[in-house]
Amino acid sequence: MGDYEITKLPDLADRTASVVPGSNLSRLWNVARYYPKQQMLQRAISIGKRTWAGGVATRSQLQRGSDCRPTDEALACLAQAAQARMFSIPDADQRADRLLAGEFHFLNHCKKLGELVPWDLRTDSTTTRLWRFHLHYQDYLLELGIAALKHRRFDYRDRAWQLVEQWMAGNRGSLGRDRTDAWHPYCVSRRIAAWVMLWSLHAPPDGLETQVTTSLFEQAAYLANNLEWDIRGNHLLVNLKALVIAGRFFGGDQGGQWLSLGVQLLIKELDYQVLPHGEHFERSPMYHLAMLELVLDVCDALNGSDWEAKTCATFYQYAVRMAGFSHGVSHPDGGMPLLADSAFDGAPSLAACRRRLSGPTGATRINMGGTMTGPYWTYRSDELFLLFDAGVAAADDLPAHGHADLLTIEASWRGRRFIVDSGVYNYEEDAMRDYCRGTAGHNTLEIDAVNQCDVWSRFRMGRRGHSSQLSTGVRGVLTWARASHDAYRNLGKIMITRWVGCSAAGFVGCMDRATGSGRRTLRQWLHFHPDTILLSAVSDSILVELHSDKLRVNFFSEGKLEFWKGWYCPEFGVRLPSLTVSWTTEADLPTYTGWWLAPDESASGFSTAAEFGGIQVSFDDGVQQVKFDPFCDQSGSAQEPTLPLG
Repeated sequence: MGDYEITKLPDLADRTASVVPGSNLSRLWNVARYYPKQQMLQRAISIGKRTWAGGVATRSQLQRGSDCRPTDEALACLAQAAQARMFSIPDADQRADRLLAGEFHFLNHCKKLGELVPWDLRTDSTTTRLWRFHLHYQDYLLELGIAALKHRRFDYRDRAWQLVEQWMAGNRGSLGRDRTDAWHPYCVSRRIAAWVMLWSLHAPPDGLETQVTTSLFEQAAYLANNLEWDIRGNHLLVNLKALVIAGRFFGGDQGGQWLSLGVQLLIKELDYQVLPHGEHFERSPMYHLAMLELVLDVCDALNGSDWEAKTCATFYQYAVRMAGFSHGVSHPDGGMPLLADSAFDGAPSLAACRRRLSGPTGATRINMGGTMTGPYWTYRSDELFLLFDAGVAAADDLPAHGHADLLTIEASWRGRRFIVDSGVYNYEEDAMRDYCRGTAGHNTLEIDAVNQCDVWSRFRMGRRGHSSQLSTGVRGVLTWARASHDAYRNLGKIMITRWVGCSAAGFVGCMDRATGSGRRTLRQWLHFHPDTILLSAVSDSILVELHSDKLRVNFFSEGKLEFWKGWYCPEFGVRLPSLTVSWTTEADLPTYTGWWLAPDESASGFSTAAEFGGIQVSFDDGVQQVKFDPFCDQSGSAQEPTLPLG
C-alpha cells in the first residue's frame, strides 16, 4: 500500500463523534420516551426483587424438587435437542480438551482457572462481565457431553458433572442480594438448559442426582419469579425456553405449570418479536439466529408431550419464517451480515439450523437480481452480492443492540466479502464499543461528524432516526433501491435519501442526497475487508485488489478523499485492521454526494450534473447508456418520502 500502509493510517477508533448540544435530562428523555409504561414498572420491580432477595424458592418447593425425577420419554426428547448441537459446535472436541486442562475459552479470551473453578471473578480485571456470564451459562457442559458421546470418553463426562457439582458448592450462598453473575436470570436460564441437556446425554453419577434435581428445581422456581419483563427481547425468550425445558424435565404439577407458562408466553412473545417478514425485532442477525435455534430447541423439547399437537406446528412455522429471512439476507459464503451487534461466534450458523428443519424453509434457492426481504434489499449476480439495509436502527423499546447505521450496505465480490460492516468487538464501555456502534463504523453517510443516533454507554440509544419505506425499480441495465431517513432532523430537519444501483456486470453506484438548510459537512464511509489491498489512489479515485480481482472506486461531487485504519470485528474479542476510506463534501444544502464501483477493466461508470434543480445521471457500461434522475419517481417529479420529524 505504500504511503497508505494501514498501520500508518490514523486509527478511526480514536476519532470521537461530535455530540449534539443538549442536557443529560433530554438524553434520558429520549431513552425513556419509547419504553411502554408497563416495561418501566417491571424495571422498578426487577430492581426491587434483586435488592431484597425476592423470588427465592421456598423450603417446601425445594423438598418437592429433591423428590422429582425426569421420565425416560422427556429425557429422550431433550436429548434430541442436545444432540442437534453437534452441528452448531463443530469444534466441541478441542473445547472439551481445554476444559479437561482447566482452560475456559470464551469470546476469544482463554483463561486457565484450574481444576477447582473460582466462580466469583468480579474483582478480576482480566475478565469482562460478558466473559463471566459465559462461565455461569455453562453451555460448555454440552461440549463435554457431546465429545463424550462421540468418543465414548468417560473423562469428558466426569469433568462435566464435576463442574456442575463445583458450581452448586460455590454459588449456593450467593442466592440472595448478591446475584450479579451466577443468579442473573439470563445466566440461570442458559444454565438450566445446559444441565438438563447434559443429563439427557449422560445421567449424573450415583449420589449426585438428588443434589442436581434440587438445584435445578431451585433455579427454575427462582427464574419463574424473576422473568426479565423489564428487558424483554431475546432475554425473555431465553427465560421462557428454560421454563419449557425445566417443566418438561420435572413433569408433575409444578413442572406442568412451568411448561404451560413457558409455552403460552413464548407464543405470545414470538408473535410480537418475530416481524411479518421473519426477522427478530431486535434486528441483529446474530440474535436472530440464536432465537431461531431457541425455537428449534423448544420444538424438540415438546415432542411427545401434551403440547406437541397443539403448538409444535406453530413453533415450526416461526422457525421456517426465521430461516427464510436469514437465507434471504445471507452472503454468498452462507454467513450472516454483521449488522448491529453481530459476530460469527455469537450464534449458530444458518446451515446448522436448517439441518434441523425437516421440511422446506421457504427459501431453498437464491434469486438473482434485486430482491426485497422486509426492509432489506439484496442484489445478486454471478459477480456481485450487495445488501442495502433500509430498516430502522433498532427496536424503539429495545435499542440495546442497535447501531447508528441507517441505510448502510455490505457487499461480496465473487463470493468473498468485500465491503464490510465493522461487526462487534465487545460489550464494554470503551472506545471500541463506541466505534462499532457509531456511524463512522458503517458504510453510510455522516453529517457534521455527528452519529445518526445518539448511542452511548454500552447499550443506550437516545435520539434516533427512522427510515422511509423502501422503493425499488429497474432503469435500463441498472436494478436499484432507494430509501430515506430523518436521523439528522435535530440539525435543522435534514433528510437523507440514499439510492443504490447495481448491474450484472458488477457495477455499483451509490448516491446520497441531503435536503434541509445550512452549510454542512457530508462524509461517506466505506470499509473494506482486511483482505483488500489498496493499489493506487488519485484525488477522487482508488484502485483496490481483492484476491487478484482489481476494482475501481470513483467519487463524484467536490470533495476530499481520506484514508483510515478501520477495524473489522468478525468475532467477539477479535479486531482486524482494515482499509477504510471517507469522501468528505462541504456544501450548502440541498446537495448530493456519491461513488461508483466497477471492475477496473469495465464500465466507464457514472457522470453527474445538476439539471433543473435535480440530478441528471449518465451511466455507461460500455454497451448501454442510461440517463435518469435517481431521486425522482417514474413521472419525473421529486420523490420526498414522508417521515416523522418529531
